Amino acid sequence: MLESLIKHYRSILVIGFVIFLLSFLVGIARTANQATLSQLEFAGDLTSSAYISALTVENVLLRYLEIVPLFGLGVLKLGIGFAIATIVVSLRATGENAVRSLRKAGQKDLDIAQPFLSRFFPKMLLLGILAEAVAVIVMVGWIFTGLRLVELRVAGDTASDLFRQVALLNSTLEAFAEPIEGVGVALLIGGIAFGLVAITGNLGMQASEIPRRLVALSGKGVSELSQQRIAVPRKLLGTAFLGMLITASALPIAAFRVLNEFRLDALSGEESSLIFRNALVTERIIAFTWETWMFVGIALMLFSIGFLLLSIVSRLRAQRSNLSEAANQISGSEIEPIEAPLAITKIVPLFLVSGLLWMIVFFGIFTVLRDISGVNVILEQFAGRTDSILFQQSTISQATYGELVRPGKVIGLGLIFTGIGLSLLTIVINLKLTAMTLPGAFARIVKGIKGEAVEETVGKSPINPMSLVTRGLFYGIILGFAIIVIGTFPLALLRIESTQVFLTELLAGRTDSIAFQVSKQTQLMLEHFIGPFVGLGNAIIFFFIGRFFGVIVGFVQARRQIISEGVESAVIYANEKKGATSTTNRKS
Repeated sequence: MLESLIKHYRSILVIGFVIFLLSFLVGIARTANQATLSQLEFAGDLTSSAYISALTVENVLLRYLEIVPLFGLGVLKLGIGFAIATIVVSLRATGENAVRSLRKAGQKDLDIAQPFLSRFFPKMLLLGILAEAVAVIVMVGWIFTGLRLVELRVAGDTASDLFRQVALLNSTLEAFAEPIEGVGVALLIGGIAFGLVAITGNLGMQASEIPRRLVALSGKGVSELSQQRIAVPRKLLGTAFLGMLITASALPIAAFRVLNEFRLDALSGEESSLIFRNALVTERIIAFTWETWMFVGIALMLFSIGFLLLSIVSRLRAQRSNLSEAANQISGSEIEPIEAPLAITKIVPLFLVSGLLWMIVFFGIFTVLRDISGVNVILEQFAGRTDSILFQQSTISQATYGELVRPGKVIGLGLIFTGIGLSLLTIVINLKLTAMTLPGAFARIVKGIKGEAVEETVGKSPINPMSLVTRGLFYGIILGFAIIVIGTFPLALLRIESTQVFLTELLAGRTDSIAFQVSKQTQLMLEHFIGPFVGLGNAIIFFFIGRFFGVIVGFVQARRQIISEGVESAVIYANEKKGATSTTNRKS
């Protein structure tokens, strides 16, 4: 069942993108609904059916947009993972076909031990999307508790035990919804990383063993090619696994947060106690920090993916180089040297490293500053100094730093995604070069085995590798990044300005001023719009990354055909030559 599902990765990519487009439209509808809701609140109309209807819509769409867009992104990641699984299947088939052919010539099979997680990664992908589906189910329950709270508030029943119980259930579901989705993200992106490890291992083995065995098959001596066994990039594997643990740790953090919430509820009536204050400070710090912590884990996984893609590039080059050297040794000719490493590969690490450092340093600094401001706000509240300068400055600083965290996250992830896009671009170029190089190399190898003369070729290929660039797909990734930047920096700066005006008017007690009303409505509408807009950029990036892997699938399948037929032809002519030699010896 899983194998048949993997083949439909293209359809899965489209489904994920459609889910997100629908969620983007829902985000626009929520923004429009917020305008209506704010106008009714400013008019003091808090009991009419129009207000209750708008409030109900806000509660439903709020919860929907917290999870469903992320589920759409999860489906896109699943499509990418299944495309990688298709590539792995094709690569393994290439190795198996070559081994099967070489077995006919009396060569022993090669024992290839795949890392466990590389063999398990398709199931990781499936578990990841199931975890995100569970988050959607939790979201449905969260919607119902939100609607129940609206009903109780409208009825004025906010002091009853029922309201308290529903509020606790609502906060519990809210605390678990995104962390459960985070487990899905950890499994999906981690699965992609371990799938790339499988690709790296298979390519490394084939780049070394197939040319080596062809030289041995020809009887022209022992291959002098460097041994390149399956070299599992353990540091990258460890980085990806660490990122998975950090991202998935949001779930136990959520459990601790819920326990702390129940602790606060049990201390109801003891708001002035030290225990209550410490529990409240703990809740605020966790609420501010857990999402930051989770995104650092995601950045680590994406960082490892970028370098794994570079490992694939190096192995594709090694395959062309080793096969060319094998053809030289077998045919006694000089085959054109392969092109120099592309300059793109030298700048990819700069994007990946700078993106991760930006994420950790910038993101971490502003998160800590926000937490400090938040703690100062709580301490001043407990001390009854809500009119102090420290309280007012800390309140404004907390909101300002909170708005700066999002652009910091975007820049870090954007740099990493750019590095990934450049790596994919280089892989496609190398696969195109491989498709042009391998047929000629195998033709020379077969001629050398048959004992036919091979024309010597000197100089480098006139083909410019950069002319093979698949620019459209890379531009798609850049488009997604541009949308994210537009949706964060300008809008975040506008929101910071409106938030500062709003808080200044609020702290001054001018809640009936025009500036207060306009700034509050602007702040809320921007808050509602930024998430879907930034998410659209992420969806575009993942969609085009999936398209990149779809292109790679086609070239890898063509590569399988070329190598399988080339090795089979070499084995046939080697056996014929061996048979003819045996016959001649018997006659002698």
